[in-house]
Amino acid sequence: MSVINLVSAAVNLKAAGSLGKVQLAVAGRMLKIANQQADSALKLIEAAAESMSSATADLNRSIGRMLDLRA
Repeated sequence: MSVINLVSAAVNLKAAGSLGKVQLAVAGRMLKIANQQADSALKLIEAAAESMSSATADLNRSIGRMLDLRA
């Protein structure tokens, strides 16, 4: 192996290491964003479930007031 080849291999190794670090940082950021989106989606689902529960309770109360069970 010539000196030029050795230097080229060393430079390529350093470049690959730097690129690997950048790729890991990007992947970490993407995972963080995905986690935040999952948390937001969960909050929306919980809010929708609470809203449906409240609406169902209101409907049941309204139906109960309208029914005359004494007859």
